[in-house]
Amino acid sequence: MTGSSISPEMRAVEINGQRIEYYEVGQGPPIVLNHGANCGADDWFNVVGPLSLHYRLIIPDRLVHEVDPWRLWLLLEHLNIDRVALLGHSGGAFTSREMYRQNPLRVWAFVCIDSAAAGGKVSAISLPNSLWPPHVATMFARNKAKLLAISPNRVSDYPSDENVAILAKTFQRKAQTPKERMVGRSQPMACKVAGPFSPGPEPIDDKGCFFQCPMLVFNSGRGKLDASDPPESTNTWWGTPIQAEKYKFVLVRDSGHWVWLDQPKEFLEQTIRFLTHHQP
Repeated sequence: MTGSSISPEMRAVEINGQRIEYYEVGQGPPIVLNHGANCGADDWFNVVGPLSLHYRLIIPDRLVHEVDPWRLWLLLEHLNIDRVALLGHSGGAFTSREMYRQNPLRVWAFVCIDSAAAGGKVSAISLPNSLWPPHVATMFARNKAKLLAISPNRVSDYPSDENVAILAKTFQRKAQTPKERMVGRSQPMACKVAGPFSPGPEPIDDKGCFFQCPMLVFNSGRGKLDASDPPESTNTWWGTPIQAEKYKFVLVRDSGHWVWLDQPKEFLEQTIRFLTHHQP
C-alpha cells in the first residue's frame, strides 16, 4: 500500500508579492498537507501515491519560502478549491489550525499528527529508554552513535533507521540559511496571480480553539507507550484535552515524530478510513 511511482513536480505562484511553492497530485476531494518546521513537502512523498489514488493533494513547501495561512487560502482560491481537509504535522498542524480558524466552514476534516495544535499530546520522548521492548533496544544499539551525533537530547528518541535519517536531515536544515536550503532544489518560474485578493481576517487568538469538524489525532509512542494506555493516565500528557467536538485518537506505539515514515501502513489505513467516512 505504501510507495509511489509518482514524482510530482514543484509548482510556484506569486500572490500579492509572495512566492508560494507547492506540489499538486491526484484527484478527488482536496487535502492540504502542511509539513512541520525545518521539514519539506518531500517528507510526505512515501505516502503521496496511495493518498493520491483517493484525493487531490495540495502540498505547500515552506522550507525556503515561508507562507502564512491566509495566503494558503488564496492559493486554494487560485486553484478553484472551495472546501478542503487539512492534514498537519507538528508545527504544520498549527498552520492548519489557523487556517481552520480563518475559514471553519470550508474545512470538512482535520488530521493532526504528533502536535499539540489540537490540544494536549503525549510526550513519550521524555520517558526512560528502559521502557523500550527488545526490538527497539536493538535498534538503539545500532543507531545510538547517530542519535548522539545529531544531538545528545535525542538519545531518548525512537531509534529506527527512518526516524534517525529524518532527524539528521531536519537538524541539518535547521542550521542552514534559506539560500543554502535552495541548493539542489528545482526553481520553477512563478505564475503571478492577478488580484484583487480577498482581505485576510483580523488577527485572532487561537488559544483554546474548539474544532467542530471531524478530527483524527495521531500521537507517536516512541516505542515507550502502549497503544492501549489511556493518554490521560500518564504524567507525560501535555496541556488541555483535545479541543474537538468529534475526534479519533490513535497512539502509534512504534514510531517517532514522523509516524507515516515509521508506520506507513497504519498511517494510511487510519487516514484513508477516516477521510472516506467523513468526506463530503
